[in-house]
Amino acid sequence: MAYSGIPIEAEIEVMPVTGSDRKAALQRVRTEIASGKGPDVFILSAEPRTVNAEPLFGFPECAMDDGRFLVLDELIEKAQFMEWDKLTPAVMEAGRTEDGQMLLPLTYTFPVTVFRKGEAALELSPDLTWDQVLAEGSPYLKAAAAPGSRCGSEYLSGLLGELADYPAEELLFTQEELVQRIRETLELAQSRDEKAFGELPDYQGFPMCVDFEYDFYPKKGDGSYAALRPGDPVEMAPLYSVQGGCRATIRTYGGINRNTKRPEEAFAVLDMLLSGEVQAKGALFSQDLLVGSVPTHEDLMREGCEVRFWSMTDENFQAYERARQQITSAGFGNRLTNELFQLYAKCSWRMKPEDLEKQAAETYRVMQMMLAES
Repeated sequence: MAYSGIPIEAEIEVMPVTGSDRKAALQRVRTEIASGKGPDVFILSAEPRTVNAEPLFGFPECAMDDGRFLVLDELIEKAQFMEWDKLTPAVMEAGRTEDGQMLLPLTYTFPVTVFRKGEAALELSPDLTWDQVLAEGSPYLKAAAAPGSRCGSEYLSGLLGELADYPAEELLFTQEELVQRIRETLELAQSRDEKAFGELPDYQGFPMCVDFEYDFYPKKGDGSYAALRPGDPVEMAPLYSVQGGCRATIRTYGGINRNTKRPEEAFAVLDMLLSGEVQAKGALFSQDLLVGSVPTHEDLMREGCEVRFWSMTDENFQAYERARQQITSAGFGNRLTNELFQLYAKCSWRMKPEDLEKQAAETYRVMQMMLAES
C-alpha cells in the first residue's frame, strides 16, 4: 500500500498475553526502546485483563512525560483518513501533554445507566458532581450513581475522577476519602435496593460498549426477559465524578516510538485506525480492540453508521449523545485503575468498618508505591 505517495510495508508483532513468554517479550521490547530502537508504532490495550498481565507501559501518562512517544501534531495536520473534529474531544485530550499530542485514544468506555424513555426524569449537566447527586439528585440519578452487578472495572476510578499528579508522583485523594467514597457507594446501593428512593422503573447500569443492548436486557430468574426489550427507546444517565462531569476510561490507544526513523509510515497506521471506516468495519479493530468499549469516532453506532453490523435507533443514539456530552475528562486504564477495581471487588456493605479501612489502607499503600516506581 502507499500513503502520501510513500510505499509502506509493515511487520506486525502480537505480544503474548500471559506467562513467561509475555515477560520475556516485554523485556526484549523495553531493552530495544532503551537502546534507541524498538517498534515504530504501538497499538496498546488498557483493558483490565491486559493490565493484570502487565502492560508494556504501566502508566501511559508517565511514558508521555518521559518523552517515550513522538509528538504527532504536524502529522495530524496532514492526516488523510482520520477526521479530528469527529473524535471525542475530552478523550483525545488525555493523550496530550504540554509538548503536544503524543497518544491517540482508539476506544474508551464510561459508566451509564439506561431507563426506558419517559419513565425517568433525567436532568443532565456536565457541571454536576457526585456530592450534588447524593445531596440533591433525583431518584433516577441516584440509581445511576449506585453500583450494580455490571458496573464495570471503571466504576470506582470513574467516581474519583483524576487519580494522580503523575509528575509529582502523588495521589489526588486521601486514604480517608477513598474509604468515605466506598462507604457512600455501598450505602447508596443498599438504599436503592431497599427502595429508599421509592419505586423505580426497570433500569440497568453497565460500562458503555458496542452492542450495549445485550448488557441491559438481562433475563429474570425464571428465564423470561426483564421489562426492557431490545429496540425500546431509552434514556441514559452517566456516573458523575467527585470532580464534576463524567470521567471516561481509555481502553485502547496508539502512539509512535520517538526512536522511529519512519514517522510518516508509522503515522499512516494510526491515521487509518482512527478513520470512521476502519473503526466501524476493520477486522483488527472490531475483533481485538472494541472489547467492552466504544470507538472515539462520534458518528459511529447511529443508523447508517454500523459498528460490527450493529447500530442504535436515531432516538437511542440521541440519548447516547446526551450522555457522551457529560464527559469532561478521560484517563488511561492503568495500574491505579486496576488496583481500585480489585479493591472494590472485595468490598461489601456487610464488611466491618475496620476491615474496609484495612483493605483500603493496603490498596492506598500499593498505589503510592506504584507511583513512586513509575
